[in-house]
Amino acid sequence: MLTVIKHTLIESIHKRMALALMVISVLIFAIMMFFFSFKTQPNGSVLVFARGGPSSVPAGVFVRDIFQSALGTTSGLWTFLGIFALAPLLSSYLENGMAGLLFTKALARWQIFLGRVAGAFVVFIATVVLLDGIPAFYFWARTGISAKNFLLAVGILMVSFISLVAIMALVAIQRNGPAPAIIIAFLQVAISAVLSNRDQLYNAFTSNWFRQSMDFTYYILPKNADLSTMATRFFNNGAIASWMPLWSTVLFTVAILGLTIWQLQRKSL
Repeated sequence: MLTVIKHTLIESIHKRMALALMVISVLIFAIMMFFFSFKTQPNGSVLVFARGGPSSVPAGVFVRDIFQSALGTTSGLWTFLGIFALAPLLSSYLENGMAGLLFTKALARWQIFLGRVAGAFVVFIATVVLLDGIPAFYFWARTGISAKNFLLAVGILMVSFISLVAIMALVAIQRNGPAPAIIIAFLQVAISAVLSNRDQLYNAFTSNWFRQSMDFTYYILPKNADLSTMATRFFNNGAIASWMPLWSTVLFTVAILGLTIWQLQRKSL
């Protein structure tokens, strides 16, 4: 399985999309280091100065705003780009030439599948470490402001993203290329946002059947929108009101991965 993971990482570099995300994240960090400087005052407080400007802001305010923006980027733009980057990795191993090479080896199909999924997710984790992790520790070291809540909030977002990876992997085994997986992943994100605010629809649709259907769908599918909100609230106050969106999304992810393995075992390749 480790060989499959390694091959997936190498393939991600050749496909360039994941590599581009890593380069962009490094550039973002480099720009922040270039444009902002930190100066410790005689009273021990730290001020942040924009390069070339006399104005300053307290480090606590600056770091909080940066972390808040990073969470928004990770749950929004970075997730969308990650879907595009990972979808080809979750479908290319099923192409005729690649499938004939991989599935004739001694590895079981479930090992190949999980190795592929793990490799794809590691690629995305690497980009998030560059985008969020390294800057978090850098600001922590320069200002003394703990990044613990921020990093845990990013971890919540990773649970949300792995559920999308599981969905894409299930769609990808139909061997129709990466496009359907990308479409379904974006559709899931949109559906999650709608279901998270389904109370607003109840004013327009008063049917009990409609409400029960919406509630049922909400509890079954991943709670991507809710997890994004949970991450933001945890970063702000360090508390979680309800763990349901997290554990239900984890259960969904495990179930979908199990279903995909079952289908892959029965599939003719």
